Amino acid sequence: MGRRRTVHTDLPPRMQRKGQSFYYVSSGKWEPLGNDLARAKRLWAEREQGERGLSVGDLVQRYIDTLTTVTPATLTQYQSYQRAIAGYFTLSAGALRAKHVAIWRDANTHRPVYINGCLAVLHQAWRRGREWGVVESDVSVRPFPKPERDTYMQDAHYRAIYEQAVPWLRVAMGLAYRTALRPVDIFRLRWDDPEIKTQKTGVKLRFAVSAELQEVFDLARQRKILGLFVVADDKGRPLTEDQRKWAWTKAREAAGLPQYQFRDIRSKAATDADMDGQDAQKLLGHANRKMTERYIRQRRVTTVEPVKRKL
Repeated sequence: MGRRRTVHTDLPPRMQRKGQSFYYVSSGKWEPLGNDLARAKRLWAEREQGERGLSVGDLVQRYIDTLTTVTPATLTQYQSYQRAIAGYFTLSAGALRAKHVAIWRDANTHRPVYINGCLAVLHQAWRRGREWGVVESDVSVRPFPKPERDTYMQDAHYRAIYEQAVPWLRVAMGLAYRTALRPVDIFRLRWDDPEIKTQKTGVKLRFAVSAELQEVFDLARQRKILGLFVVADDKGRPLTEDQRKWAWTKAREAAGLPQYQFRDIRSKAATDADMDGQDAQKLLGHANRKMTERYIRQRRVTTVEPVKRKL
């Protein structure tokens, strides 16, 4: 809901007056309704009915349309969530309640992680919908508990996958371990930009080029055509998401280690850095230590002495 009116309190919601003219205001747009109040109210009612009759799927889609900075992969995922939501909820957005969402959550056959994604998008769409004045209810429900991934990639396992990887994937693995960057940031790293602005958090990082990191750059420079990106194919072209998935899957299966994901390298880097006394929080670009602990807490092994007392 917007702020309480201090002027023109006789006008209905989302109708504004400037001078002698009336306007219908929605989503930041001012639509003229003319100078005659009676006619302006009729036009307002027509538009209000249209806004109130907005379907659940339409409101989620309207929210997605406002997202201009997300990656194409994220946008594709959000569209998948929108289709799932629109396919089930055929009622109007104004009629949706939290109990409806809870029933759908509990009866759904999709994986919990997918349902949680749908719930997150639905919650954000309703948050914006309340700002726009399209809905008034809160449809937030608890998501499924997120399981903690407790996989630590052993050094030998990293080397085994590395040996099976194609040259550009070796570069990506080297960067992932030396910098602990997220995969999306690794494949955006350019030769002409010494700084990387992480896509998820917006943190700017500049890495000191150590001897170990220089080895990775030297490996990347061995391809015939350098191109713009540090990680690229033999012709210097950026890799597609399908190429990345295919190369990683092939390398890990050839090594006999199908349990690992590429993102496990980031966790390995954080854990190893923490064990060696480095600042893992700074390396990961986190704002607080609590988030860093999610990467290393479950992977650190504490060595303890057995009880020495003789019975």
